[in-house]
Amino acid sequence: MRSGKRNLYLAVTLAFAAQLAYGQAGGLPAEISARQANDTELQNNINAEAAARAAGDTQLQSNINAEAAARSAGDANLQTQIDQLRNSSGGGGTKTVDCNAGQTVSDALASGAEIIIVRGTCTESVKVKRDNVMLQADAAGGTLRGPDVDVDTIEILSSGVTIDGLTITGGRNGVTALGAANLSLKNCRVQSTGRNGVSYVNGSSGTVDGCSVQSNARDGVAVDAAQATIINSTITGNARNGVLIVNGGSSRVGLTNRLTAGGNTITQNGANGVSIGSGGSASIAVNTITDNGTDASQPGRSGIGIQQGTASMSGNTISRNAAVGVVLSLGSRGVLGDPAFGLTTGNTVSQNGGAVSQGGVLAFLGSSLVIRDALIEQNNGPGLTFSTRSQGQIFSSTIRNNLDVLTSGGFVSSGDGIRLALGSALLPATPGSTVTGNAGVGLQCTDLESSAVNTAPPFLTLTGNLRGDIPNCSGF
Repeated sequence: MRSGKRNLYLAVTLAFAAQLAYGQAGGLPAEISARQANDTELQNNINAEAAARAAGDTQLQSNINAEAAARSAGDANLQTQIDQLRNSSGGGGTKTVDCNAGQTVSDALASGAEIIIVRGTCTESVKVKRDNVMLQADAAGGTLRGPDVDVDTIEILSSGVTIDGLTITGGRNGVTALGAANLSLKNCRVQSTGRNGVSYVNGSSGTVDGCSVQSNARDGVAVDAAQATIINSTITGNARNGVLIVNGGSSRVGLTNRLTAGGNTITQNGANGVSIGSGGSASIAVNTITDNGTDASQPGRSGIGIQQGTASMSGNTISRNAAVGVVLSLGSRGVLGDPAFGLTTGNTVSQNGGAVSQGGVLAFLGSSLVIRDALIEQNNGPGLTFSTRSQGQIFSSTIRNNLDVLTSGGFVSSGDGIRLALGSALLPATPGSTVTGNAGVGLQCTDLESSAVNTAPPFLTLTGNLRGDIPNCSGF
């Protein structure tokens, strides 16, 4: 009985296990199928996302291509407009700028025109960066007025530029050539600027010919580490120097590039008529240099002032300047009467000097001067002075009728013909010179270290001087 029950329990257990095993065996393929279905759906999603991204990239590239095409079209359109503008002005030819109608020189330069005719008054600052451009006044006149005291009215940065007939005013400098070769100013009026009328700087070169440079707040024409030829011009009423040549600059003043005469009138400037300094050099010929030194607060105030510089001077009239007619200082070198130009050598130095600084010609502080064919007369103070270890030589010159002057300090400066002071020396040579009719001594040595030789004919003739001819000069 018990054995039968156990058999029955065993049969039931086996049946239940068999049923469970069947159920498990039947469910496994379904799970696998479900997982496979999920994998397929995931792959489809990945594929769909990749396709969407590829479409987006294609659209982005299309947009980029469209934008590039639009920009290229815009550039082409801009170039077309530029070409049309150039064609309208002759494409590098001539363009007339009517300032009174609102046109500008700057726009004409941008158009590519090579000859720009200015009509009326343009208020603008102009910068020229292209070679071989001409700015020319209209027959009725043309003016450029700089509106900004800190910006040059015309700045030249290129070569071969010509400015013809314009009136240039305002701005910082009227015209500045900055590293520009062959800037030519012709028949221009440069006036009432904030600093210099015309400046050649930093290796520039060029010519000022037939211009009026006047009433500028500093110098008329400045040549600073540059080269300029200044001819046939009037340089007047500038607050400082008429012409300034400095920092190794060089200039022909009154002498053309072919070494022919082209004298200037340099007058009524506040300081020196011509000032040369800091290694500057100049050839100064056939100019009228008068009435300079109008501003008592300015240093110098001479006709020609040379400080650490070099100058050759021929054929000039140097008169009525407030201080000395010609002065050399600080080791300067000069020739007053240079035959190398092939022009007249004689200079007239007359009626210079006054109550502040006196005389006709002065070399001091280790300077040297050769004088040839000069007429030095009627100056207030000594006709010719060498001082403080300076030295010179004189040929075929006349020094006469120089006057005593009462200085502002109450000191009487004697009108000696020639004065040597503080270890200076003079060597007269043939053809001989004449010293006559002076209010002081003919040849005066003010100390025992100063010397002169050849003090008698045929080297030097001293006669008729009020205080004696040669009382105390010894030989070397």
